[in-house]
Amino acid sequence: MKRIVILSALLMLLSMPLAFAESTASTVRATDLLELPRESATLLMHYEQGVRVEVLREVDTQYVQVNVGEPGGSLMGYMKKEDLVFGEENVRLNRPVENCYEQTGWTLYSYCDVRSPVLIEQSDTFLYMLGSKDEWIHAIVQMGSETITGFVSREVNPLGIGEEKRRTQYAAQVRTQPIGDEPTVEEAIALAADYLVADGQLDNVSGEPVTKERLAACTVQTDISYCYDEPVPLMYIITFFDPVAKLENGEPKIYALACLYVEDGDKVMHDYGKG
Repeated sequence: MKRIVILSALLMLLSMPLAFAESTASTVRATDLLELPRESATLLMHYEQGVRVEVLREVDTQYVQVNVGEPGGSLMGYMKKEDLVFGEENVRLNRPVENCYEQTGWTLYSYCDVRSPVLIEQSDTFLYMLGSKDEWIHAIVQMGSETITGFVSREVNPLGIGEEKRRTQYAAQVRTQPIGDEPTVEEAIALAADYLVADGQLDNVSGEPVTKERLAACTVQTDISYCYDEPVPLMYIITFFDPVAKLENGEPKIYALACLYVEDGDKVMHDYGKG
């Protein structure tokens, strides 16, 4: 009896879908997100090349379950493994196709339904598309270090989003995270602080020399990008926000900003920016 129970448990384990070893992936070509892991399933959204996805699990030899987009404005479904590349290094090399609508007014919803919560309403900005289906566009917005995704209706949008207003080109860069021996976020922040002080940079609030003490009190935002067609491919932008000084809209003022350029895991140069 014990042997039968053990064998049954083993067969159950072998038949269960395995967690996929790599959770980071991107679409290597225009790809469909399906409701179920089969070709005849309902189409949820059609995505462009280079769209980053989170792999949740391996379903079988053909499909993985994925999540596309950020919390609050994402879609979950199934994609073919052959339509994806896996791992941060491969995601960087899989250069995205950037689809930009030259649009000045749109509303970003949390789902493909105008009754769903509104995430953002914009009156003067471009719209970047991840994918589309019928009247809906799955869009992405970068606000500082925050990435926001959601859905825009072609019908509800006051100025209309037509294909004649779309510009398609290869992206100049893609946001990434450190891999291998590249500086960690913490290491990059420490390097930036050292350079700002050592080089006698003046802060953007008082015009006085940057100090270690004030930098330590700042809120720090780190943006890391892999840059295509550039001599140095990896760029870290480290922004120190003043803990007290505010802009007119209430947002914190930038106290100091530094850029680090990394190649083969080593910092090869740096420069500074203004807030």
